Amino acid sequence: MFKLFTFILLGNLAVCSNATANDDLSLQDYLDELNSFLELSAGQDQASYEHTRVLPMVLHIKAFYGDARPESSFRNREQRLIDCFRAEYQPALLGRNGSYRALESPPESRNSLSSKALSNSSRCKSGEVQVPRLSLDMMRQFRNLHEFLLKSPVPDNAHTASLTGGVKHYYATAIKTGKSNKITGTRSNFNVWQPTVSSKRMSLSQLWLSSGSGGSLQTVESGWQVYPNKYSSDRPVVFIFYTPDNYANGCYNLDCKAFVVISKDIPIGQALPSSMISQMEGAQKEIQLEWTLNSMTGSWWLWYEGGGIRDWAGYYPKEVFNGGAITMFADELEFGGEDTGEPNALQMGSGQFASQGFKKAAYQRDVRYRPLGESSFLSPELSDNVVTEPCYTLNIFNSSTPDWNSYLYFGGPKCPFK
Repeated sequence: MFKLFTFILLGNLAVCSNATANDDLSLQDYLDELNSFLELSAGQDQASYEHTRVLPMVLHIKAFYGDARPESSFRNREQRLIDCFRAEYQPALLGRNGSYRALESPPESRNSLSSKALSNSSRCKSGEVQVPRLSLDMMRQFRNLHEFLLKSPVPDNAHTASLTGGVKHYYATAIKTGKSNKITGTRSNFNVWQPTVSSKRMSLSQLWLSSGSGGSLQTVESGWQVYPNKYSSDRPVVFIFYTPDNYANGCYNLDCKAFVVISKDIPIGQALPSSMISQMEGAQKEIQLEWTLNSMTGSWWLWYEGGGIRDWAGYYPKEVFNGGAITMFADELEFGGEDTGEPNALQMGSGQFASQGFKKAAYQRDVRYRPLGESSFLSPELSDNVVTEPCYTLNIFNSSTPDWNSYLYFGGPKCPFK
């Protein structure tokens, strides 16, 4: 690690850009190396491109962990370091004053289930939670800290949307319409695929909860995502994302001090095993994701089902939204797929158009929402929102078919499509 930082300062990154790949450093050793970098950098040319790019990343890592330290660490299937923290002493609960906020209780009691299908969970003990190590090597795959943390909002016109760095986003999404637009919960069942993506680009299937507009837009998002540049794997990952201010701030997964984990079994931000990926014209493998607002605390709680696991994953506390509108209710719901690429994007969903249907196309089924003041989840009326045709397509069904009810198929092979 020290060697890597020395080369960063000398501007010769190519020599040892992966110097830390095989170093099983304890978190304390890792943070000590970061301090060494800061000491060395104090006497260097701070105007250099690489220094101005890396320094905010190092400071972010140090601020994320503070004085929080894990009980143990291990490497997952992709050889990424995972730290096991006591749930009540995880980084997300550590405040700037050095004290820990109390861990909240789930909004309701449910029967949980744990399986060895996601075997990473066996490495952390009861009462602990797994937090993927914030790796400087992974962060440096992005041009800056902002790009590592954030994603961009759904534009008004996905055909012409040009976002940070000229990267275009492409969509096939449905939106909830009609009455009862004060929403305190939603869920969807996703079949999981492994689409091929362009270099440094991503593809996902997700649901969006949002409230407000303009600079006050706040969102809670989740689904599965293929993003090799971020996760060092081409397999789908269960991801979450939030923004308190129209994507000016926020982060994926556990990349900042926002989402509080309570389950040791659910690998947020880690690749799913191949056994949880759907097969073309074969078995369809699903995950279920549900968000529930705890009206007593203003926190948004995530329930997860998939791969033999069923449990509360954790929550976004009210504080990360600065007490904004979404801590009372969401006013919009979206479901579907998103791709990025410039000048080209590749597969969305399974890579098949929506018309291919069951066992071929990506879907979300039995989409539900819960209106403010209600205890039950209802089936919404869905309509087209943003669809980048002819590259990607969307078919919506508002039905009463058992286990499907309101559902959608979406996807496509590439964009531009010729």
